[in-house]
Amino acid sequence: LHEDASGRLWVGLRGGLGWMDGMVFRPFRDRDGPVKEQVLAITVDGDKTLWAATTRGVMSFRDGVRKVYGTRDGLMNPISHTLVMDAAGHIWAATNDGLFVWNGERFAARYFANGSMRTVHFDDEGTIWIGMGGGGLHWVREGKQYHVGSREGLASDTIMGFADDGRGHFWMTSPAGVFR
Repeated sequence: LHEDASGRLWVGLRGGLGWMDGMVFRPFRDRDGPVKEQVLAITVDGDKTLWAATTRGVMSFRDGVRKVYGTRDGLMNPISHTLVMDAAGHIWAATNDGLFVWNGERFAARYFANGSMRTVHFDDEGTIWIGMGGGGLHWVREGKQYHVGSREGLASDTIMGFADDGRGHFWMTSPAGVFR
């Protein structure tokens, strides 16, 4: 799910992409037709380009034009589990093979970890938080990468989501529940 600046709620599905128009779901169509791939994450950048992480690659939609980015465009693995936009407006894609940033022409590798990256969060201090699918919690601060897992007391080595409550607490979701 992603709510854009106009208030439209975008929905990624196992078989496509759409939005909620009040109480009605509307399938997304562009000149290439509907999106048929599983959509795993959605975001919209400052230029109002819609980005979708799919099982076929990262897709962008702008002015009726769909572009699909995969291995030929810098991603080591076309399946991206999440997309996020940082404070500077850069789009980041987390895959099974690393964290990649869109530079306007292609995706460039930035960080690697042993395992599948499931979720990414940028905090107000510039730290990049990376939740792994079985590899615990990684974070990058001032260019150095750190890690903590269940051996160090983390409730689960699988982190599926992050939330900052604005009160100084950083929450994580996992198969073991919600924790901070």
